[in-house]
Amino acid sequence: VVTVNCARIIHGNQIATNGVVHVVDRVLTAVGNTIQDFIEVEDELSSFRVSAITSGVMDILGRPGHYTLFAPTNEAFERLPRGVLERIMNDKVASEALVKFHVLNTLQCSEAITGGAVYETLEGNTVEVGCDGESLTVNGVKMVKRKDIVTSNGVIHLIDQVLIPDSGQ
Repeated sequence: VVTVNCARIIHGNQIATNGVVHVVDRVLTAVGNTIQDFIEVEDELSSFRVSAITSGVMDILGRPGHYTLFAPTNEAFERLPRGVLERIMNDKVASEALVKFHVLNTLQCSEAITGGAVYETLEGNTVEVGCDGESLTVNGVKMVKRKDIVTSNGVIHLIDQVLIPDSGQ
């Protein structure tokens, strides 16, 4: 599957008199913000924003690169047991492990994910990302609320569960 800014190319390399046309399956929007920029202004990610800042990982998400972020929403953080949430918010090491476990050092748009593929996270452990019809799955669970938010340094998928790395349990 070939994509441009996470839009699938339906008919590629259509020769025109003044160039080449690629027909895509959705409207392309201008991309100027980084993943960090998006997190800083998205109200639905305020809990993740606190973790990213506490852990020092927020700066990484503002650098050039090709990242995929599975960003847990505030609702996802609210579902965590009280003790786990407090530890994440107050412990820099636990917070760093948690945030890095949500970041891949590769760009993965939903259109390009066909089966269960395993990717290493910045934290060092792996996650399995798959596709179940129109839904993305992470570690076999449908949890992606909104997918393919394209930024200048990667793509963001909003998820409704917090992924807990082995090191954070």
